[in-house]
Amino acid sequence: MRRLAVYLFFASIALDAKPLIFYRGVFNSASFAPAGVANGAIARGSIFSIFGRDLGPEKSPPLSFPLPSSLAGVEVDVCRAGTCLAAIPLFVSAAQVNAIMPSNAPLGAVSVRVRFNGEDGNFIPVTVTDASVGIFTVNSRGFGPAILQNFVAQGNTPLNSNVAAAQPGQVAILWATGLGAAPEADNLPPQGGTLPTQVEVWVGVEPVTNILYAGRAPGIAGLDQINFIVPANAPHGCFVPIHVRTNGRTVSNGVTMAIGDATACKDAHNPLQAPLTMGGRVGALFAQKVTFEADVDPVAATTDRPTGRASRCVRKRRIPTRSTR
Repeated sequence: MRRLAVYLFFASIALDAKPLIFYRGVFNSASFAPAGVANGAIARGSIFSIFGRDLGPEKSPPLSFPLPSSLAGVEVDVCRAGTCLAAIPLFVSAAQVNAIMPSNAPLGAVSVRVRFNGEDGNFIPVTVTDASVGIFTVNSRGFGPAILQNFVAQGNTPLNSNVAAAQPGQVAILWATGLGAAPEADNLPPQGGTLPTQVEVWVGVEPVTNILYAGRAPGIAGLDQINFIVPANAPHGCFVPIHVRTNGRTVSNGVTMAIGDATACKDAHNPLQAPLTMGGRVGALFAQKVTFEADVDPVAATTDRPTGRASRCVRKRRIPTRSTR
């Protein structure tokens, strides 16, 4: 009987579980820059990700326009001073929710909350900004090769890679989010058009002098594309850095692209270029030294170091003397 009571107790806790957003669990969906860093704020109209527990169902349903403010029972509130706006959920699951930050969200500090099937979750502080670009990457983790296409011809835009490198003077299509508020409602398919945000792009250390387009991807809510011509003097290589800066102050996550004379790139000083480009086995050894302190009790933290000398601790005790008569 006691076991049954314990089981029912924990079962009731599971049934009453409320959505929980993890501490600092809100990120730009492309860069995953953490809160507190210069590019860690969430831009108006951008796609952002929320990580936590019991946030939604096991499977996310398909989307259709106009996008609803509630998806499979999941709602996302963006609040300040008692006034809340509804973000547009794009993907929902128990551990992650992706949504569009409202284009009319107040700038600065706000609170974000997830509601699932009528259960209100915790609030988490988030900073909203006018523009902060995150570039999508192949590994979906915010670093490494960018999701970038080489424009060859209409209908022929292969994904930039080590075996499909861009050439200087060629048009490149960079996929991102965070260029700023949309001119139309966030739940409608965007019509396209360059946004008023000031955009700068660097390939290696070379500034891009010809940006052809910087705005919403037509028909895809929250997604931005930046079309530019690869500088004629851009460095060649399989992992050439790319950065985007908005409004002269906020720099994106650092990603890479492949640039070469022909279809493949070359890294003359990289001994691993062949297996990285054509495939094969690569071995790597990583060494790491970690120093940390943990507060385990109120006693002040101390650092112990070996002295190089062995010592023995002897416990002393008092031996009573025998009296003589």
